[in-house]
Amino acid sequence: MSEQAYLVDDDPCVRDALVWLLEGAGITLTVFPSAQAFLQQAKLDQPGFVLLDICMPEMGGLALQEILMRNEHALSIIFLTGEADVPTTSKAFKNGAFDLLEKPVDAEILLRTIRDAQEVSRQKAQRLAKVAHLRNMLATLTARERQIMLLVLAGHPNKVIAEQLYLALRTVEIHRHNMMKKMNCDNSLQLAQLLSN
Repeated sequence: MSEQAYLVDDDPCVRDALVWLLEGAGITLTVFPSAQAFLQQAKLDQPGFVLLDICMPEMGGLALQEILMRNEHALSIIFLTGEADVPTTSKAFKNGAFDLLEKPVDAEILLRTIRDAQEVSRQKAQRLAKVAHLRNMLATLTARERQIMLLVLAGHPNKVIAEQLYLALRTVEIHRHNMMKKMNCDNSLQLAQLLSN
């Protein structure tokens, strides 16, 4: 999975300065002049970071952040702003911003923030990949296998499951075996650990 590095800012001078600064540190930015352009082209399923201006015409940074919140993404959002008031800052962090830096931003602080944001993004991407893998496994289960899985997780032995579902013991054993195979688990403890992570 390749890491993304985005900049969304409507000010060409800011864009040029940040591109120059970060390229000197070995970071190649993909630059967008607006939130709409970012949404049309950004790879939201990849880890990385976005440097995001709060005040932009049409759609500001906070509005873009809210759209990103509604979609699963692994990006760390670092806000850049010329005027950070308390309500704006509070809303940005409440909605999951990694950091908020004031313009003009100090190069050392920005680079340190980006490194930390990249690490957080990598961890988030790994979690999202695990969740997606688990969803895919669960999607392969039949309705009966899901039913049996819930009873297995509740600690019921096959005989009790058979009685509760009015099934033959052998039928429960077959469904349980198929369910465990699809979930790639050898026993109920592994299954419980898989679903609790």
